[in-house]
Amino acid sequence: MKIFYFILAGQAMSLLGTSLTNFGLSVWVYEQAGSVMDFTLVAVAGALPTLLFSPVAGALVDRWPRKKTLVIGQLGSALCTLVGACLYWANMLMVWHIIMLVTCSAVFMAFLRPGFTATITLLVGKDDLGKANGALATTFGLVQLIAPALAGALIHWVGLQWVFAINLLTFVIGIAVLLAAAIPLIHKNDDIPNSSIASEIKEAWLYLRNKPGLLMLLALTAAVNFNLAAIQVLVIPVVLGFANKAELGVVMSVGGAGMLFGGIFMMSWRGPKQNIHGVLSSGLIIALLIILFPIVPSTYVFAAGVFLAMAAYPVFMACSQSIWQRKVDITMQGRLFSFRNMVIGVVAPLAYVSSGFLADYVFEPLLMDSKKLSEMMSGGFLWLGDLYGYGPGRGVAAMVSVYGVVCFVCLLLGCMNNGIRNIDTDLPDAEDSDKLQGNEELNDKQECVGNGAAV
Repeated sequence: MKIFYFILAGQAMSLLGTSLTNFGLSVWVYEQAGSVMDFTLVAVAGALPTLLFSPVAGALVDRWPRKKTLVIGQLGSALCTLVGACLYWANMLMVWHIIMLVTCSAVFMAFLRPGFTATITLLVGKDDLGKANGALATTFGLVQLIAPALAGALIHWVGLQWVFAINLLTFVIGIAVLLAAAIPLIHKNDDIPNSSIASEIKEAWLYLRNKPGLLMLLALTAAVNFNLAAIQVLVIPVVLGFANKAELGVVMSVGGAGMLFGGIFMMSWRGPKQNIHGVLSSGLIIALLIILFPIVPSTYVFAAGVFLAMAAYPVFMACSQSIWQRKVDITMQGRLFSFRNMVIGVVAPLAYVSSGFLADYVFEPLLMDSKKLSEMMSGGFLWLGDLYGYGPGRGVAAMVSVYGVVCFVCLLLGCMNNGIRNIDTDLPDAEDSDKLQGNEELNDKQECVGNGAAV
């Protein structure tokens, strides 16, 4: 796994630099425009192109060598950052520039995410996939923990121009690491004629449809992430209902620490023998915590619940990702991982919109006072007020628990579904995956895989 850790270290530096710039630009946009709408447009510009371009990017990831894919993604993102930096240094940067640059960068990110996930399968033995995905989760948790505070300090002391400079430096490091690393090529059958990108996307869908266990696992993961995304936007109003902004900051930091702890735990544990057990058990723990910790209006209780839930989340995602890496043919992983990212990514905006509406017009008015509850609901629901209390944020707290219940039910259905429960045993590992994994000597010697050469 030495080459994997070498590449991950370079990508972690690049991710940290990008996170610093994203934070700095978010602050700059809000201060310059003073408009929540402009702030929202930048967020949409970062998310929408990735979702729309994912199928095409996935097909190209499977066509191109993995190293080429990752370098192109890094170079494109770096170019967008360089243009933004030049505009800022020339005092010409405007909000619409940022929206355009974020859109372009998001297109290149559509290559990076599935490309890197698929590269893990080339570099890591299948018994170490849980460990590798745990290391990936640890990296994300560490960046999430460090980037906001570091970016805030840099902007305060040296200004946004140095944040741009640091990000460009981290891109150089990330690209240099990729160029230095030996990433094997994938053996492809030369007898098969080149097909169009559209037909390759269709082929990926047919491949997934013929593996109902994976399709149902994707549906379960999307359902869980829908509920978690909805909860994500509700955490701030819930906490501010009984705590101040400083305590809210503590809760958010504790969540990042929990994710970091969960990633480190996965690195040392490597996951259960049957990965689906890790998916279902960690998911049920997360759902149960979400049901319980909003009940008590206490910063300590809420922070403890957030820490434990965020610690379990890397186990859920790492075990799920390990299943996909083991079961999907290596020549299809770019397309399948892009499709998976697109489905999971689509549910987040839907969750944000629905949770905001339900919070403002249903749950929050419901528990504003006992009279309102009795007017809106029958007397049989007065126990909600007794359990959660009345006042600002308590209706949203009840709503978080409801999402937890829905999440718990989805996971119970997953436990009862044979296709999901037996996916490790009933669905065989992909043949190409077996051929490539466990051969780290090939990477160290820069030798070939199949009849291809190390890049």
